[in-house]
Amino acid sequence: MTEKTLPTLQDVADKAGVSKAVASRAFSKEKKPISKDKKERVLNAAAELGYVINPFAQSLNSKTTGLVAVIVNSMDDISDLELFDQLIQGLQTIGKLPVFIRLKTEKDITSITNNAFVHRVDAAIIFSDLIQPQDMPDLFLTNKVINLNGQNWSNTWSVMLDEEGAIQSAVQYASKSGSTHAYLLAGRQSSAVEHKRIEFYQKHLQEQGVEIRAINFCDYKYSEAKQTLAKLGNDKFTRESAILCTSDAMAMAAIDYFIENQTDIPTIIGFDNTFFSHFGTYQFPSIGYSKVELINTVLELIELENSSDNLAGERHINNVFNLFEPEETS
Repeated sequence: MTEKTLPTLQDVADKAGVSKAVASRAFSKEKKPISKDKKERVLNAAAELGYVINPFAQSLNSKTTGLVAVIVNSMDDISDLELFDQLIQGLQTIGKLPVFIRLKTEKDITSITNNAFVHRVDAAIIFSDLIQPQDMPDLFLTNKVINLNGQNWSNTWSVMLDEEGAIQSAVQYASKSGSTHAYLLAGRQSSAVEHKRIEFYQKHLQEQGVEIRAINFCDYKYSEAKQTLAKLGNDKFTRESAILCTSDAMAMAAIDYFIENQTDIPTIIGFDNTFFSHFGTYQFPSIGYSKVELINTVLELIELENSSDNLAGERHINNVFNLFEPEETS
């Protein structure tokens, strides 16, 4: 039994009935001469054979690296893994490969300039809130920097997601469930996105007449959320309490805390609508969104032609967040 080999560019060319050079033009990001008919034949042949572009080989001709830096603070949250998985697939469709860089502290930022691959990427996607706008010129040779950390800088693209409507729905859900007061378990204190979420929660809790008893930063983590609830004390919580969490991991911690303490479970609301928000004993409403539109926007910005008009700006994505309630069980 012979071992199955991956299809090559020559295989695609043979199936499409064109030369290897013509097949190469069909995949080029540059405007190289090729008829519409031949390009369609090549792309159809590639799809049938399962051919995947080699971004490193492609970069030799286009004078690019085929790499995109993805700068993050953490890679261990459930929601992050779901997003990154879809982002990786999206980047592959445009012939790019991600290089993930995790920044634990500001001291780690120098590791970017010391890494030749990261320093010379074709684009950079910033999730981390540790990087500041003044850092940009020294970090990357590329001008294509896409900011997803909730901050709007004059020298990058910023993609802004509108979460207010879903947060308003979450607060209304808590109020209708009988909650008269709330405890907010938030993520990182340094996050601009997180502070915007807190502002939205404060605004709509006040509108609903629900008192905020405490706001605690738990870094989106299960363990820290559980420890925070223990410090607050079990006697603080009643059936009229609402535990509002900005990650599903923290909501899971809240449910486990109340089960272990054998007390009534108050209204608990998560964030990110991961699989675990409706798994087993974890049945709680969670704010979530389709990540497709976000990723498509990022890919569109990466593929913009290099010009002075395409170096910075804002893209707003509205009406993508919703509150997903658990299905009723009979």
